[in-house]
Amino acid sequence: MIDPAMQEPAVASAIIFSDGMIREQFTAKISLIGIFDRLSSPGFPFLAKFFVTAFITNLRGSRKPLSVTLRLEKEDSGHVVCSSSAKLQFGEKSPNFDPSDVVQVPMPTVANFAEPGPYTAVILVDNEEAGKAALRVDALTVAGQRPTKETP
Repeated sequence: MIDPAMQEPAVASAIIFSDGMIREQFTAKISLIGIFDRLSSPGFPFLAKFFVTAFITNLRGSRKPLSVTLRLEKEDSGHVVCSSSAKLQFGEKSPNFDPSDVVQVPMPTVANFAEPGPYTAVILVDNEEAGKAALRVDALTVAGQRPTKETP
């Protein structure tokens, strides 16, 4: 038996940003709509609503409740722009996790970006870092115009 203290940590094998998400009723499969890796706005602050979906793997043992947290941080300062969390519950008779199992965790997110620049999505599983993904936020400009500090 593996000593839990020596167990490899959970891994966010993929972190995907999307405009929307649909979960099919009978199969529980998810469809991500409008996948992106950057956002653009003509002005700041910029309020954006989107989904961050984490694909968690390397889980082991019984299917105990699992806490998954998203922190969206400004890359250069570490300032947390927003956070979201999910508590996953599994049925009592669910089989144990196999390390190759993938648990998909879509999290609705509302972020208020004060300025353009690089941001990082950090995924925590039971308060341990499981993965990171870059998100670029750009100032959208029209030829010859500078971006404003206000949202039009």
